Parts: sequence; C-alpha cells; structure tokens
Amino acid sequence: MRHAGLRAFLATAAGIVLQQTCHFSPAFLLGFLAISLAAAFFTRGWSLLLSLLAAAALILQVQTSPLTDIPFRYPGRFEASVLSEPIPKLGSRAYAVTLTRIRIGERSYPLGLKARLGSGRLLRYGEIISCPGTLQPFNYPRNPGIVDLNEFYERQGFAGKLSARSGIVLHDGNLGNPVMRWLVMPVRRHFIDVIGQYFAGTNRSLLAGLLLGEKGTLPEETRESFQNAGIMHVLSVSGLHVGILVGVIVILLSVFGLRNLPGLILLVVATGVYVGIAGFASAAVRSGIMCTMLSLGLFIQRRYDPLNGLCLAGLAILLFAPASLFDAGFQLSFVATLAILLFHEPILKAITWSRAKPWFRRYVLSSISVTAAAGIGTMPLIAYYFYRVPLASFLGNLLIVPLIGFSLPWGLLVMVTGAFSPGLTAFLSLPLDSLLSFITWLTARIGGFAWSAPIVGRPSLLLIIWFYALILLIYLVLTRKWPRQPLLYVALAGVATWVWIGALEPARTRVTFLDTVRGDATFFEFPNGRRLLVDAGSADDFWLGSFLRSRGVSRLDLLAITHPHPHVCDGIENLLTQVPVRDCLIPIDSAGELVFDSLIARLRESGTRILVAGRGDRLSGVGIDARFEHPAPLLRRYFLDRQLSANDLSLVLRLAFARDTFLLAGDLDNAGLLRDEAVSANWLLAPHQGSIRANSDRLFDEVRPRDIVVSGRYRPRPGFLDRCAARGIRVHNLRRDGSLTLALGSDAR
Repeated sequence: MRHAGLRAFLATAAGIVLQQTCHFSPAFLLGFLAISLAAAFFTRGWSLLLSLLAAAALILQVQTSPLTDIPFRYPGRFEASVLSEPIPKLGSRAYAVTLTRIRIGERSYPLGLKARLGSGRLLRYGEIISCPGTLQPFNYPRNPGIVDLNEFYERQGFAGKLSARSGIVLHDGNLGNPVMRWLVMPVRRHFIDVIGQYFAGTNRSLLAGLLLGEKGTLPEETRESFQNAGIMHVLSVSGLHVGILVGVIVILLSVFGLRNLPGLILLVVATGVYVGIAGFASAAVRSGIMCTMLSLGLFIQRRYDPLNGLCLAGLAILLFAPASLFDAGFQLSFVATLAILLFHEPILKAITWSRAKPWFRRYVLSSISVTAAAGIGTMPLIAYYFYRVPLASFLGNLLIVPLIGFSLPWGLLVMVTGAFSPGLTAFLSLPLDSLLSFITWLTARIGGFAWSAPIVGRPSLLLIIWFYALILLIYLVLTRKWPRQPLLYVALAGVATWVWIGALEPARTRVTFLDTVRGDATFFEFPNGRRLLVDAGSADDFWLGSFLRSRGVSRLDLLAITHPHPHVCDGIENLLTQVPVRDCLIPIDSAGELVFDSLIARLRESGTRILVAGRGDRLSGVGIDARFEHPAPLLRRYFLDRQLSANDLSLVLRLAFARDTFLLAGDLDNAGLLRDEAVSANWLLAPHQGSIRANSDRLFDEVRPRDIVVSGRYRPRPGFLDRCAARGIRVHNLRRDGSLTLALGSDAR
C-alpha cells in the first residue's frame, strides 16, 4: 500500500479525534476492533486502518477515563513513588508521583493514582516516600482562548495535586525503571549540576532550555523575545538538537574506529539517553525515532523515506500517549517537519539561479528555503497557540539558529568535561557564556522590532483548515501538476467567506468575567473596537496577558484600578510585564501607599496616561453609557486621613447597553456610600468576591440585580447564597463554572 505510514498515522489521529468528540464506550470500541481485525482476512488492508483507528480511540478512552473514588480533601498519609525530577537549582520543585496507598486513621486504602507533588525536599526518581497531606483536584482558572491547565494535566493522567512541605519520610527500595535510574537520570542530574555551577542568570536558564528543553524558568522578557523572533523552537529538544548530537557521535565513532553494529548500538543508546534527559517530549521522541530509523537504514543499506519515518514516529507516539495529539509541541514539531519535507525542494528550486555558487546554494539558499517551509507550515498553529505571526522568524532563523548550532555542541562538550576536569570546564564555559549573552542580546534586538510579531488574536479553526487546504493544493499544483482550478476555487471561497462574515456580523459589546486565582478581572470589548479591563486579578494570574493577546490586544486602551490594595497592585504589575496600557483610571492620584504609588509612577514612566475618576465622571468614546458612581471627592480626603479603608475607596462603574446594565463595585464593603438610585443594574459583580459584609441587604436593595457574578478562588459563603436565593438572584460562580462571556444584544452566553 502506497504511503502506508501516512495512512496509518492519519487513521490513528482520526480515531483519537473521534473518541475525544464522541466518547465511545469501551465495549463498542472493543467490538469494532474485533470486527476490523476479522475483516482483514477478506479485505486488502483497509480494515487494518480501521483497527488502528479503534485501537487509538480505545487507548485514549482508557488513559483519560474519569477516575472514581478519588480521596479528594481527605487528610491522610500518602505512600508514593517519584516519577520525575524537576530542576531544583533553577527554582522548580513540582514532582510527578504515583500515589500507591493512603492511610486515614488506622485504615489503609490502595490508590494507584498519578499526582503532582509540591515539596520543599529534594527527591530522586523512583524513590518510595510517604508524606502527610490532602489530595486536591486541579482548580486552575478556566478562561476562553487560552490553555486550560485542568484539562492539560488530566490528559496526562494526573488525578490531582498534593502539597507536602514537611513530614516527608524516605523508605527503602526503589520502584523506578533500572535504565532510567542508573543511566538516564544520572546524566540529567550531571547536566543540571554543571549548568547550575558554571552559569548564572538568564544564561543558565537559556542553556537549560537549549540542552534539556527546560524553559519554565526563562525570564518573561527573554521568552517574549524568542517568541517574537520566531525561534522559540530552539528551546525545545527537536531535530536540530538530536541531529547535532548524532553528528557529533558519528564523528567520534569514526575517530575511534567504531563502525558497523557496535557503532550503531552506541549511536542508538546515546540518542535514547538524550531523548530521556529531555523528558521524552514529543519533539524529542519524534527526532530520536527518525534519527534511529535513518541510522538503521544506513546500516542495512536500505533507502530511508523521511515521510514514512515521520509518520511512523507519530504513530508510535500516539499509540503510547494518544493525548499528545492535542499538545502544541507535538503539532508544531510534526507540521514543521512535514512542511520542510514537502516544500524545501520546491522553494529551493524557485530561489536558486543558474549562476549561484554551490556553497551559497548549500549553506545560504538552503537555510532560507528550510526557514520559509517551516514558517509556512507552522504559521497558523503559532497564531492559534501564541496569537501572533512571527514575521521576523526569517531573520531570526537565518542569524541566530547558526549560533545555536554552534553553542549546542559546545554545551555538550562542557557537560562532558564537567565529569572529570573542573578547571577545563570553567575555561570552556567562559566563551559559551559570552555566546549565550550575545544570542540573548541579538534575539532581543530582532524580537524588539515593531513589526517582528504582530498580535493577531486566535484564528478560528475554520480559517486554519482553509489555510492548510490551500497550501496542500499549492503543493499538488507545483509538484504533481494538478489543475489550478481547485486551487482558485478554494482561495476565492475562503476570501469570500471571510469578507461576508465580517460584513454581516453585527458589532456587539462583549463582556467577559474572567476566572481568577484571586480578586476580579472583567474585560469589555466595545463596538468601536476599544477595550477596557477592570482590575487584573492577582500576581498568580500569569495567564492574563495570553488571554488579552488571544483577543488581538497588543496594547490595552483602558485599564481601571478599582482601589489601592496591594493584591490589586500585584495583579497590575503582572499585567504590565506582558501588555502595555494607554490610559489608566484610578480612584486617587496618591494614596500614601508605597506599592500603589510605585505602580502609578511606573505606569507614567511607561507612557500611560493617568486619569483620576470618581462619582459623576463618564467614559467617553466607548460607544455605550458608562459612568462612575463612586468615590465622591470628599472620600479621598477621608482615606488620606485614615478614616476610610482602601476597599471603600473602590471605583464603582456602571455600564448600560440597551436592556443590559452592569455594576462593578470593586471591593466596596459599605453599601451605604452608594446613595444614588441610579446604581440599579441587571448584572452585579459581587464586591469583595462575595463576602457577607460587602454583599449586604442594603446593597441588594440599591442595585436590585437579576444576576450576580462571584469571582476569585474562594467558595461563596452559605449566608451569601441564602441571601441571593431569597431574592431570586441567579448566582454565577466563576470558581466553579469558569469564566462567563456575554454578547450584548444577542442571546449568546
């Protein structure tokens, strides 16, 4: 069967997608699998593809089926084995563990659950431990347009999280895989120790990303620069890294005269170990399998088909971990490799002229064509996951990737010398440290251009499908001489659909009550294109910048800081590291509070215009009626005299659109300060995250809400819920249900 690897991969991926959307029962999948295998004797192989489809769906169903009888919120003593080792010298202490048993009082219960363990103690892979604690379900914020970490960890098989800062007891024995215990993890620890000992600051995090794929501790500014320069892929162990490793090993094997079978075995083992120390990430596994197949093909003198190698690598990953199909790293790695395989030669042929020197064609034009092919293939996915189009990726890959290609083998050399010669390692690390600093500087320059990576928001899946259909037709027209009419029809259909959707869709005001770790964050999108954010959660709401970028916000038009409380200021500080602000509305110019006054000074230095708002002020230029009902000017004097709390200085904003009115009261505790009957509203954002004191009968009498929204990660108090139920008020609990989006002028929710 022609392109058997591609057909098998597509069948497996189709089975995973069908199971994710339709949720077939195990009995149905087993029956379908049995029928498909039986039919293989009477068909020409197509039923085997159906068998792969059913097998992939069944594996996904088994691995992601909801767990029952999980001892959530039961305090006890857990027994567990350690599955992973974070990088303690880089600040991470979150372990993956298998919970084998829980003891509650005098009774013991077997578990067999996978969980994330937060621990202040250094643990090793495979160790058997016991610790007191309480298993908690994942409860990360759930907001539109960004990754849901709850689903992310559930797809990886985690049942919940366990915190054990003290009381951990180490037991005899080890449950880890022997190869991982004695080979992979010691090499990984050695890499981490050398990186932590000879490098510091950003260079330490950058080298950990280049060699190990660990980019979690990379500073936000550096991460942003790499994304804008379009070279974020170098911080994930992939074909570039594995290819350089294989090239270095091949040279060493030639020097020492190790050829044939011994050399092949050493090459495969070294590749497997490197993939292991990179954490078996999808891109690393894919590269390792393809390099192994290439080496095996050379050894047995058989022709290697890169497309079949790519598909078989994907097939192996998906059958072992079907949920990887929904991982951004898996998708970007495979699409980039596929695009290079399909478009590299046509692009190279198109840009090569007859008098081009061979060396120029091999090193310059070939690099340009590879970069262009990978950029074409990954552009829709980068826009979908990172909300930007990296226009500077051509420049970044042309100038920075060669430097990365030099720093990788140099870094591996430093890791090797670190095992026997500290002096030589210190000497070799100096030029590498300078090279890493130069890479960081150059990346910041390329990624700092205004045009380097414009924010475009998250494109629709329909647009992504249309784009890939279009480039596939272009490939078939250029290489297989397909007629051009289908290409023209698909292109015109896509453009016409995009134009008509934009013309027919009415302009609406959209309100999104965001699910936060702590505090409030409410996002308004007005018909004239302006955007307003009221508060920004807390310092733990690191996702807020990603959410704004998913809505196409590169610079926020309006930001309202409701009151000068430190946790509110921390959320704004976190936001400013990700998105600039044009105008900022505050209740008081100087609060006499160091945190708040420092924040306002920083906003002014960044070019943000500061506007003091209060009772009677209106927001102009937003297309709807928006005015502030609080605070009155006299209350600012009371606050400065310490006769009024920061909560009671909160900005209270009322917005009206047709039949829908909204009242955002910040953390206002004293409803008696609202003495104007005009504060009535259909929708009320519960002040102070639903506290009993702030949500008094007097407030409900003044506002008369129909719906009330409770944000923050705290459970609404029973008294609050009883008060709402007695008045017939519908309660929208963001902590329980996730964010809430309203499209005004429609029934959309």
